[in-house]
Amino acid sequence: MIAGNIPCLTTISKLENDFYLVNQKNVLTKITDKENCLKFKLYEKEAQQTLLLTFETDSTDCGLFGSECCNRYDCQKAVDFCYMYIVSKDKKAFCYICDLKKTVGNGVEVIQHLVEQWMSSIRYVKSVCAYYFVNIERIFLSVVSTMYNEDGIKRFIEEYTNAEQNINQSKVPTFIQNKAKKNIRYIPGMLPVLERFFRREILFENQIYQFEPYVSAGGEYSMSFVNGILQ
Repeated sequence: MIAGNIPCLTTISKLENDFYLVNQKNVLTKITDKENCLKFKLYEKEAQQTLLLTFETDSTDCGLFGSECCNRYDCQKAVDFCYMYIVSKDKKAFCYICDLKKTVGNGVEVIQHLVEQWMSSIRYVKSVCAYYFVNIERIFLSVVSTMYNEDGIKRFIEEYTNAEQNINQSKVPTFIQNKAKKNIRYIPGMLPVLERFFRREILFENQIYQFEPYVSAGGEYSMSFVNGILQ
């Protein structure tokens, strides 16, 4: 859903401990100063992760929060959480895009899918901000997991580098090239993606976006936003 119709908070079930349970997908919720401090609880079953979110908003600004929000053609790659804080006076927005994973760095496919999810969500927040005639000041990418395996990412880079060197040697028989690809579940064009990922960045539409990995304790992680700034 593009932000034409913003639902009220009554569409979300409230828990006893003052957290709103996020149980709707692809729906944006508007957050204003009328609610003062709002708390949301988001659970991702596949990743077995719980994200606790707190929002505080200034009197003249508003926030747009949603889970698995996407454009119609991109819904299979939506991230678990996006938040756009719109500064009314300056007509600018700070956008946060976050996904929950069980582990990161133990498989190339997980990294590939995560990067695609971020790209899809960048397109989404751009479309929402364009709808409101708001300029994006900055986009923050992140991932929350129980383990972020940098050594695993580095190992994938080495394996892909060796495989591509073998593939590029014309004297190497085709069956050996295919074996090298099969041994690491070779994905064409993935080496530069892995190299950038190791540097904690992605390339999308000729622009570099940096990301932050967060490690949860016991499958639970908290984020607090005050006037659009992650504390």
